[in-house]
Amino acid sequence: MAKLKFVKKIVCAAGACAMLAAAALPAFAAGPAPDTSEGKTTVYYTSENIVPGPNNAKWGVKIPATVTLTNYAVEAPGELTLVSLKFGKELKDLYQNLEVQTTVSSAHGFQFVEYPDTSAPTAKKHGRYEYQVDGTAVANGADLTKNFSLSHTTQNGKFVLKDQVQKEGKYMDTITFTFKQLSAQEIATP
Repeated sequence: MAKLKFVKKIVCAAGACAMLAAAALPAFAAGPAPDTSEGKTTVYYTSENIVPGPNNAKWGVKIPATVTLTNYAVEAPGELTLVSLKFGKELKDLYQNLEVQTTVSSAHGFQFVEYPDTSAPTAKKHGRYEYQVDGTAVANGADLTKNFSLSHTTQNGKFVLKDQVQKEGKYMDTITFTFKQLSAQEIATP
């Protein structure tokens, strides 16, 4: 009987502690104390590669972050998109008119060189691919035939493997997209 009284006392004590802890919990979880303040910051992440326009422009161009071509995946998306760099604003909210020229160039003439030998001047070239916009191949160092504008914000590009590499290994090339603002008329902000 004495053992039962001892167990009852422990159970009662444990129950009382649990009630006290439960009563105190909302006070800690309710938010900041009256003598503090808090602010929230939204954090965004994108895996896109956006090239900002020159001279602190309010526009940029989204380009492919990476491109992979294989003997089985002979095409890869290469879309370019003119975008606003001002959060919450569209280009039409920032500009009355905007025209941007795009030049595309390949470090190795739209051919692959064996990795890691990509910068060697005598690197042997393997395979061939094209960068196409609206189904037409772009020549190395050439401007795209249609400029970006407020009414034309997307270039429908894609990479197409034309000649496969015959030797197994890793091969690469580097594409450079150059953007030049031809004209822009910003909307005055009050």
